[in-house]
Formats: sequence, C-alpha cells, structure tokens
Amino acid sequence: MKSIKTEIKFTIELTDQEIQDICSALCRVSEQDEASLAADDLFKDEKKELKRSINAMNGLYSAFMNLLGTYGEDNS
Repeated sequence: MKSIKTEIKFTIELTDQEIQDICSALCRVSEQDEASLAADDLFKDEKKELKRSINAMNGLYSAFMNLLGTYGEDNS
C-alpha cells in the first residue's frame, strides 16, 4: 500500500462586505427553523443571502476538489 501526503494551500479573497453577508445569512438562518423559513415570506432577504452563501461555498468546494484532482493524483 502506498501513502501520499499532500499539502495544499490557497487563498480566497473576499471583501469585508462579502464576509459580512455570508456570516449574517448563516447566523440568521441558524436561528430560524427550516419550516418557518419555507412558510414565511418575511425571510425572503435571508433566503437570498443564504442562497448566495451556499453558491459561494459550492464554488469553494469545486475549486478545492479541482485542486485535489490536480495535485492529489498518484503520478507514479
């Protein structure tokens, strides 16, 4: 069995506003249960912020997986 140890470092640049938006959306949504979010139109803005945050996280995940695919392959 062969073991590969890889260290990957990358930088993600976000503006202070983007960081604040992501944190605000996650905090607000975590305080509300899913049923009330689905049933209540008062949370439209929070839903939009959460969707934006999820899209940003999906982008980060995709970028990370691409890095793993590029640098994590066994090249022997």
